[in-house]
Amino acid sequence: MPPSDLGTSQMSFQLTRGLAEFGYPDHYAVLGLEVDASAGDIRKRYMKLARLLHPDSSGDMDKALASQILSKWVNPAYQILSQEKERTDYCLLLKLVGQRANLEYDTSRLASTFSQDLLKAEDYATFYQSALQSLVESQYSPLDRAVTVVEQISELNLVFLLRRENVRSYPGGRSTNPGSSQNNVVAEPISPDASVEVKMKEPTEQTTSTTDNYVRQYVRRADELIAKNLFPGAIQELKDALKLDPQNSHCHALMGVVYLRQNQPKMAKVHLTQALKLDPQNAMALDGMGKLKKLEAQAGQTARPMAKTTQGGAKTTERRGLFGLFGGKK
Repeated sequence: MPPSDLGTSQMSFQLTRGLAEFGYPDHYAVLGLEVDASAGDIRKRYMKLARLLHPDSSGDMDKALASQILSKWVNPAYQILSQEKERTDYCLLLKLVGQRANLEYDTSRLASTFSQDLLKAEDYATFYQSALQSLVESQYSPLDRAVTVVEQISELNLVFLLRRENVRSYPGGRSTNPGSSQNNVVAEPISPDASVEVKMKEPTEQTTSTTDNYVRQYVRRADELIAKNLFPGAIQELKDALKLDPQNSHCHALMGVVYLRQNQPKMAKVHLTQALKLDPQNAMALDGMGKLKKLEAQAGQTARPMAKTTQGGAKTTERRGLFGLFGGKK
C-alpha cells in the first residue's frame, strides 16, 4: 500500500504480502523479529517499540498514528508471542505455513529484493538475519511507511520459513513434491468441471501418486491443527485437499467433524452427507452424522410449543428455542 493511502486517522493494518498471502497474521514481522526469536528478545524488542510509540515519549512523531500502531498492531502481537502456549501454537502454525509454501507458493511473485536474494542465498540463515536487521532499522521511521516495511519483513519471514523446511531445491520456480525427482509432475488444483478432461487424458500412475501425496500432506497438517484447536487453519488445509481430490470421502468426513466442533451443523451436514455418498461405510462420517442427528433432535425438542398457565387459569403456549434452555426471559 503506498504511503499516500495511509492517513493518520485511517491507517490500514491489513497486510497483503508474506504470511498474509496464506491468510495468517505475522506477529514477528510487526515486532521486527526473527521467527525463532527467544522470549527474552521478544520482550526486549516490545519494550523498545512501546517506548518509541507511546504518546508520552513519541517525540515529534504523529502521536495519533503512533498510538494507533501501538494499540492495534504492536500490543496484540506481543500478547500472542509473550505467552508460552500461544507462542508455541503460533510457531507450529508457522512451520505448517513453511511446508505449505514449499508445495504451492510461486516464488516468482516475490516483490522485495531482499526476499529474492534470500531465496538464492547459500547461507540463507545468515543472510536472513542481515536483511532483517536492515529492514528493522527503518521499520517505524517514518510511521507512514510502517505497512510497507512490515510487508517486506513478512515476505522475508515467509521465504526463510520456506528455506528452513528445505523441501525443494533453490533457486526458483514452482514447487515439486517433497522427496520426488525433478521430473515429477506438479499437481495443480483440479476443479470439478475439469474432471472429464482429466479422465480423457488418462493420468499416469505418477501423476495420481503425486496428487495423493499432496492430499495426504494437507490432511496431516489439518490433523495437527485440529489437535491444537486451530480449526480455521484446519478447514483451509482440507479445502486445499478437496481442490485436488473433490471425491475424497475422508477429507469430507474430517471437514464435517471440524464444522461440528465449531458448532456449524449446516456445513457439517453438507460434508458428512457427501462423505457417506462417496463411501457409505466411512466410520468417521457415520459417527459424525450420528452426533449431528442427536443435536438436531435436541434442538427440535427445545423448539416444541410448551404449555403455560396464565393467572386466569387459561393455557397458552410458548415456543422455546435453544436460548431458552440457558436463561431466557421468564
